[in-house]
Amino acid sequence: MRFHLTVVFTLAVAATAGAQVGDLEFCSVVGTVVDEQGSPVPGIRVEIRPAEDSGAMASGEFGREDDRPNEYARDFSRDANIFGWGVTDEDGKYRITGVRKPGAFMLIIRGNKRYHRVEAPTSIDMAVGDEFVANLVLREIGSEPQGIRLKLSEAVAAARQAERAGDLGGAMLQLEKASALAPKSAIPNFHLARLAFVDGDGERALEEARVATSKDPDCGDCWLLQARIERSLGHPDKARGCAEKALVATPDLPSAHGIMGVLLYEAKEYEAAVPSLEEAVAADDPDPNVHLYLANSYMVLRQVGPAADGYRSYLERFPDASNREQVERVLAALAVPLQ
Repeated sequence: MRFHLTVVFTLAVAATAGAQVGDLEFCSVVGTVVDEQGSPVPGIRVEIRPAEDSGAMASGEFGREDDRPNEYARDFSRDANIFGWGVTDEDGKYRITGVRKPGAFMLIIRGNKRYHRVEAPTSIDMAVGDEFVANLVLREIGSEPQGIRLKLSEAVAAARQAERAGDLGGAMLQLEKASALAPKSAIPNFHLARLAFVDGDGERALEEARVATSKDPDCGDCWLLQARIERSLGHPDKARGCAEKALVATPDLPSAHGIMGVLLYEAKEYEAAVPSLEEAVAADDPDPNVHLYLANSYMVLRQVGPAADGYRSYLERFPDASNREQVERVLAALAVPLQ
């Protein structure tokens, strides 16, 4: 869901120069993170990375009319260059130390299920002293006017009640009403995709999932669901792309690591699959394939000990697995010393 983010920047010029290491100068980026009502938001991780044109900025080229980083297209792969972060305290205040100046940077807030991703371009020049102040505003995912949000919540709650009663048709009808009520919200489309997928209507599920991700590109759960649907329909490359976006949006979501590991395993990229599968298993991902594929990957990579542990763990986690006898035969074979 595209949105306009309010970002307030203030230059805090101290009487003394920024911290120096040799010929380098550094400062701290500080600020407050608030929601749309102006209330401070604690526990938010604010990250920083160099901007795309940070080299030019660092060289002292500040004569341009607009000194902000020239980044307009989203490229989440740049997040690999994050070099520092700070977490907001109870007053919503954060501090990131060791930021070199001058330079062009991007402040980022990501991976939060409640709020949209934040990308705030930041230019720091030599005039800045010890601190550069950047106050950030979060916008809640699926935010609509309060009255609409209340009606949306009521419609979704009614849909979930119908679903629990086994009335999928009634649940989907409630969600369709919710979608018409809040056309900008991805929530009804996410649940419509989920229910259609459960009901075996892959095409409808994919259609709704694509609508959800188009409305809210920061919804990791939406990308995860679309990845699962794409995989079930035999679109592994598209599924992998969705899994990558799920991991960018919500890097701590275990199931996102799980689906990525499954897709890598099915592509026979066993060595690459292991870290993702390990991450998901450590978080007790409920998908049996995640646990089984990790053990299988160890086997293919000739890591017999970890493979045996993986199979035992799989049987303990899923004692009623349909392939239990087959896995037990594999474990028995692994116990025989190699000649």
